Amino acid sequence: MATIEAIKRSPEAGIVLQNAVTTGNGSAWNLHASVSAITLYLQWSAGCSAGVITVETASDPDDAGTWAPLWVENWDAAGKQTVVQINGALMAVRARVSTDIVGGTVTVTGCAVKAGNS
Repeated sequence: MATIEAIKRSPEAGIVLQNAVTTGNGSAWNLHASVSAITLYLQWSAGCSAGVITVETASDPDDAGTWAPLWVENWDAAGKQTVVQINGALMAVRARVSTDIVGGTVTVTGCAVKAGNS
């Protein structure tokens, strides 16, 4: 699980939530409600022809139940990067593959703005 310690590093040091996957919940990013905004980068590999990522939140990064959806991003084009920006204090975030990735993989990385920084 990614922790708030990673947010204290340089903005170039991204948090990996999914790494070249075709299915799965991915890693939970434990934000402790200490950020004011997050940006997620979805990199669809060459060969992708379908798939959906649902960005979700929960109060506990270990929650085994159903997380609340924040954003749904449909596959757009193979080899393309998609950016998702979400404002607000969140406890935990994950990027779940809600429809399997077909013909390739997806990698999701994120960065955040600490609350109080602008």
